Amino acid sequence: FQMVAFVVDSLREKKKKPLAVLDYVNFISFFPQIVAGPIERRRDLLPQMEGFRLKFTGENFEKGLRWLSLGLFMKFVLADNIAPYIELDKMIDNAWYIWFEAFLFTLRIYFDFGGYSFIAVGLAYFVGVRLELNFLAPYTSQSINEFWRRWHITLSTWFRDYVFLPLMGSNKNWAPFYLFITFTLSGFWHGAAWNFIFWGAYHGALLLLLRYLGRPFYAFVGKYVSQPQILSWALTQLAVIFGCLFFMEVNTRRLIGKILVIANPFNYSLANIAEIFSSYTLNQGAVLSVALVFGIIVLILEHLAIAQKKFEYELLLSPWLSKILLGLTILLASTNTGNFIYFEF
Repeated sequence: FQMVAFVVDSLREKKKKPLAVLDYVNFISFFPQIVAGPIERRRDLLPQMEGFRLKFTGENFEKGLRWLSLGLFMKFVLADNIAPYIELDKMIDNAWYIWFEAFLFTLRIYFDFGGYSFIAVGLAYFVGVRLELNFLAPYTSQSINEFWRRWHITLSTWFRDYVFLPLMGSNKNWAPFYLFITFTLSGFWHGAAWNFIFWGAYHGALLLLLRYLGRPFYAFVGKYVSQPQILSWALTQLAVIFGCLFFMEVNTRRLIGKILVIANPFNYSLANIAEIFSSYTLNQGAVLSVALVFGIIVLILEHLAIAQKKFEYELLLSPWLSKILLGLTILLASTNTGNFIYFEF
């Protein structure tokens, strides 16, 4: 994607200045972001490669270490400690458990991809390179539109600039149709499986619903709810959690089966809630609880920063907290560490 964008941007901007082979090689193979992003553009990263000098300074190290501490904590303490409790290889007939599993996966992929993104930013800072921030507290979003402006930002803008806009051209009347097609294609990019196609189409459909029904719906709700933004946030998170079912379940038969289970109101009993807690041993429950508590604290700090009109990660990147996160990572890192999720796509 980065190479495609480079070629298209070069043609559009009619770049005639000779480009050194080494600069181009560095541009397309800069090690922190080569596997899972951010997808850098020519105008942002190439000038840094052309004028690159190893800038290993105290200031760069300090900034990089803050991002690195946050990223390592998200990956090894949060994502990897949650991952073992997500079972993807069996059919479940407990609706509450399916929702809980989807919720856990929602947190896992959030902290896994966020962790990767911040580690990449931190490593780049060490050598004096500034990468695009690819992940901007997406679970603070109050709409699906906002969610996609915050999640895998460079992928979203890539599909916008190189798929959606060229498809639509000047025919804006068909914009909703092309938006739906673009999101379906983004699902296909994640994997050649029906669940990813469903996931992309699902998010495309959500954006169309928001486009045509969102404003009148929230105008109506605003008459009866004192804090409509809280409702907006809750509905957005519920939609994202449900969408994670499509993303996590690659077996189409099991996926359809789980959707049928959660669609049946008779599968929501108190006994089924108790079954969730009884399925873990005391040690498993303790590990998962600690990971969830720390995860919720991270999310709360993101919300607090936004409420205080600060940069989303300003509180999490404070010098004293960075040291605490690094220490907690050494103490609580999972022994079941796996690859980053986005390495699979």
